[in-house]
Amino acid sequence: MIINEEADLSGRLQRDERQIQLLNVANAIILAEGTDALTLITLAEKAGVTKPVTYKHFGNRKSLLHALFKYSDDVLTERMNAGMEQPIADLDQAISVFITTYFDVMAEDGEAFNATVAALKAYPEYAGISREVQDFFCQILQRALQRWLPENFRIPEWTSVMIFGATESLCLMMFNDPALKTKISEEAIWLVKTLLADQLKRFSGG
Repeated sequence: MIINEEADLSGRLQRDERQIQLLNVANAIILAEGTDALTLITLAEKAGVTKPVTYKHFGNRKSLLHALFKYSDDVLTERMNAGMEQPIADLDQAISVFITTYFDVMAEDGEAFNATVAALKAYPEYAGISREVQDFFCQILQRALQRWLPENFRIPEWTSVMIFGATESLCLMMFNDPALKTKISEEAIWLVKTLLADQLKRFSGG
């Protein structure tokens, strides 16, 4: 059934709600069929809306992919913030919560996110999007752990980049074998604790 975007309040979604619905459908298309199957036309068909609705929200496929990329960032940020709001005693526990939450999110949405990033790289203006993803991870890592770090201490960029690279590689292993998720999370937690312990020792002059 085609949903009438111009209908009255009965069953009508607000623009933000509609866009979120469309982005969730787009995500499902990517997971099921890959990014090549995602167009504004196929999105309209799968979402049960008219084609003008998807064109009104996104304009073209490139804008749709970028909107999906930003939406995934927002979801990750919300999930990470929610995870870090639980009672946490110290830095070690904060690292464990951060990494566990990150891998939980990536287990659900990571494959579609990576596919979206790969598709965006086909457009010249997004050729450097991998660096944007890296910078985003480094920022949320610093922000999430800040409360348990010494005042004026910032995680060195090279340390954050090493952590990002390791988690990216471990995520790929998890995608290939989901049964490894717990073990992979444990290894990532150990790595982050080890790297930060070394940097904190240097920071304190130890």
